[in-house]
Amino acid sequence: MKRGMFSVGVGIVLLLLLGDKVAAQGLADLVAEGATLTKLAGDFRFTEGPAVDKAGNLYFSDIPNQRIHKWSVDGKLSTVREMSGGANGLYFASNGDLYACEGTARRVTSMAPDGTVTVMASSFAGKKLNSPNDLWIDKKGGVYFTDPRYGNMENIE
Repeated sequence: MKRGMFSVGVGIVLLLLLGDKVAAQGLADLVAEGATLTKLAGDFRFTEGPAVDKAGNLYFSDIPNQRIHKWSVDGKLSTVREMSGGANGLYFASNGDLYACEGTARRVTSMAPDGTVTVMASSFAGKKLNSPNDLWIDKKGGVYFTDPRYGNMENIE
């Protein structure tokens, strides 16, 4: 994934989230002078995890609605996964699989282009994961993710 594509994806998600609030919040420097903001979609509860595939489509999660959405390069919004386990952080592997940190389901998964979901990690050292949040995949395919407790006291010794 090219760095610029990620920046564009983050920018689009910011505009989706901020919309009319940009000027009111003193964030006008995020938008070029004279540019007009257009709300592309709505009815999300809490979006996160922007990731862009090789074709330039933007994927993002709506955590409480348990969905992963895709904003396609041709300007269409679709839902690519329901019951996403509270997916948050997303990242594309070089083979095209979409990895997701599923905080509610307490696991990290990969979704193949055909929609098949595989659990990649759900525990460490015999204990369930807490709430996987964000992830990154290195050039050799190593997956790194954060696993904050977010109040979960189950794994406290």
